[in-house]
Amino acid sequence: MDALKKKLAESASFHSFRSESAVCDVLKSLKWNAKHGAYYEDLETKKQREIDVIAQQFWRRKTKNGDQNVRITVLIEVKTMKGFHLLVSPFEEDGFSFYQNVHWLGDPLGNYSELASALKINGMEEVAIDKFVQRLQQFAYPRQKARPWLLMVRPNTETVFTSFRETNLGTEKELDNSVFWRASQSLRSASMSIQKSIFEAHIENVATSVKYAPKTEEKRITYVLDWAKDGINRINVIHPIVVTDADIWVSGSGGPEPVKWSRFGQYSFDGIPEWWCDVVNSKHFAEYAQLISTHYASELTSAKAKLQKQN
Repeated sequence: MDALKKKLAESASFHSFRSESAVCDVLKSLKWNAKHGAYYEDLETKKQREIDVIAQQFWRRKTKNGDQNVRITVLIEVKTMKGFHLLVSPFEEDGFSFYQNVHWLGDPLGNYSELASALKINGMEEVAIDKFVQRLQQFAYPRQKARPWLLMVRPNTETVFTSFRETNLGTEKELDNSVFWRASQSLRSASMSIQKSIFEAHIENVATSVKYAPKTEEKRITYVLDWAKDGINRINVIHPIVVTDADIWVSGSGGPEPVKWSRFGQYSFDGIPEWWCDVVNSKHFAEYAQLISTHYASELTSAKAKLQKQN
């Protein structure tokens, strides 16, 4: 038994598991509700996938039109890249707002049409739906600005890269075999899955309210609108991170320079930013976690939001 225990303790699986647990513990110490291991459905394969660590904070801002809430979700993949280095190319971040991971149910792009379809399926008349959508948009955009815009926090500013090489100084990994690339895409998949589940739950709650709404048109619209307002007052911010034991180097005219962490900006072929995630050297994760925790706390406190206690 002792020999088996020793062998297991020296295994790569055990060390990987302990690394994930250590990351989780750091976040717990910084008032995040952190869990080691969480599962989601991959939207393409429909299979269950695991995220190594998920951590959340809930903040609330009280207003005369109801509470506004923001949920910050940190998604983390912890990866071993023994013997490899991550060489990144810096990119001027002007114009890259990092809004891609800020999700709001009040965004009319696609959201209103799906909600309208669900309301119709549940028995709401088209004339009433048109009036409902109009009033919902008026509530969502008072004075032509998104109602909870103060809670639409962006991440802290970091050095951004759009190109990278994963090398052990002798060979380079192709994109499909890159540990960093695969981890970043797992985070992207998890983010999409989480957002889809939040959106579908919102649509279902609002659409189901039609069944219990008063029959007269005005009261019916007002009743359903009250259900929809809850979603309008909610923001979901996702902060994805790859934590790795690989050293990270920024290339420059003076040669490569080591950095503790950096931010990957994924662009489409036509230059449109689609996705971002941070990559952090594991030796510096505690420092990095303190940095982002302080950043979000500062931004949200300035917006007069308060961190909510969690069980």
